[in-house]
Amino acid sequence: FGERVIGDFSSVEWCALIRAFPIVSRALTTGMALLPVATKDVCAAIKEKDEYKHFLNRRSVESMEAKMSYEGKRMEEEAKQKAEEYWKAAWEGEMKRDADNENNSLFKNYTEHYLTDAQRSRLRSKARPTTGCKCGSKTHTFLSDPKCVLFRDVKQFCAQNSITVEDEKKKKGKKISTKGKGKLEAAYIRRFNQLREETAATKEEAEFVLKMEQNQCFGMKKAVFAPSSLCTVVLSAVAAVMDRIPKDRLLDPAELEVEDKMTIELKPNVDESKKPPASDEDDSDDE
Repeated sequence: FGERVIGDFSSVEWCALIRAFPIVSRALTTGMALLPVATKDVCAAIKEKDEYKHFLNRRSVESMEAKMSYEGKRMEEEAKQKAEEYWKAAWEGEMKRDADNENNSLFKNYTEHYLTDAQRSRLRSKARPTTGCKCGSKTHTFLSDPKCVLFRDVKQFCAQNSITVEDEKKKKGKKISTKGKGKLEAAYIRRFNQLREETAATKEEAEFVLKMEQNQCFGMKKAVFAPSSLCTVVLSAVAAVMDRIPKDRLLDPAELEVEDKMTIELKPNVDESKKPPASDEDDSDDE
């Protein structure tokens, strides 16, 4: 895998191959854009094209396939290395600005010793654990805690750009006293107070997450999640640009309904069109 076949490609040969590859591969698809085409089939088709075979006539299909595999592997390794350097530097800078946070040591067991945006997104979307927070800390429970690191990058961005993050503290409901109550009744009251506090904290966390995601999308220009499905990517892109389309160019649903009705009325009735034309004999019978 990745070995040279009959020497390395010249710059002319390599340029001809990479220019021909996307054009020929698209031509080989039969209307199915998501249907993969084998590299060997594309290379064989390139060899048969008059505009490319002059530059690649000394190369076999196997050597072209090996060259594409080698270059693809090399680019993938370079991309991984650059991504590792980028995320490592971003995480170290983030920790320096929050050096007194004891939760910085939570990710030393990670292979990379840092968090990427994709890893952060997966942790945020996890179910709440029985004890502790989604980030793995046992010192707090909710993402809105100042020591939680899952939205720390967004909070630091907001601080640098003078964006208000925290709302005014809402007054907590007064706890029901258990003084003078029996053991069973006191237990019910304590349970009620605990549930009310958890509900209020969960609501506060949901409002915090919504505000953080808005700042991440519109301020930092970062996606909240990275969809793996192409359909999801397309729909997300369409939704993102909808607010940029002038409203006067968007059809009102009522107008669409009127257009549909007009189309139905203009369409000829199939049953009536199939009826044979009335003959003169029928008219005479009616008389």
